[in-house]
Amino acid sequence: MEARGAPVVVLEDLGDASNVGAIFRNALALGGGAALLSPGTADPLYRKAIRVSAGAALALPFARLPDWPRELKRLRDAGATVSNAHGNREADQDEQCRRRQPSHFFFAAAFFGASCGTISSASACE
Repeated sequence: MEARGAPVVVLEDLGDASNVGAIFRNALALGGGAALLSPGTADPLYRKAIRVSAGAALALPFARLPDWPRELKRLRDAGATVSNAHGNREADQDEQCRRRQPSHFFFAAAFFGASCGTISSASACE
């Protein structure tokens, strides 16, 4: 999957099809190049996800990463920057993170139930 330098959205265990559709819609509208899904994420081709996404789920390339979280680690090892959306203020204020201009940027969103996910346990800018 080629995102041609555009940001990539990573979804971890986001089980609600409406939320998946909304994220696909916003990712496409904001210039996202692709989406990567953990095994627990709802199917973006489910009719509710397609409806909520206003068709963006059909336009935005996506791939499911079956070997989670090893494949997320491989992205980082290959030089990708992963910025998560868990609201860590200290991470948001990290000056080095804001100054980076990576060639590959991944924005991660995850569902946090009883325990934090793989993405949330990582630092916000790696």
